Amino acid sequence: MYSLDDVQISRVRADQRAGRARRTCPGKCYHLYPSMVYYNDLLDATVPEIQRSSLAGSVLYLKLLDLTDIDILKFDFLDPPSFKKAIPFQLFFAVQILLFTLISVFG
Repeated sequence: MYSLDDVQISRVRADQRAGRARRTCPGKCYHLYPSMVYYNDLLDATVPEIQRSSLAGSVLYLKLLDLTDIDILKFDFLDPPSFKKAIPFQLFFAVQILLFTLISVFG
């Protein structure tokens, strides 16, 4: 099951939201955290979602489609995912066994 998780905002996004509040119409943007948190705890930029999300379902779906000309491990992503984090080792191992079995059965 997939879910969207709350993630800590980055400094870039905080600044962007404050700028948008001033730029699009008269208004103010209130940040509900101390300035110490802004400078000490917030990341400079948010980690791309593809690097923090599970790709297990997408990889299995691509394998189901049998797209032989696409190698997911060598695909040229804009922000390459961390396959060690994105696909649990047990699932990766199970997919490899499944592929080996399918190759053996169908030649």
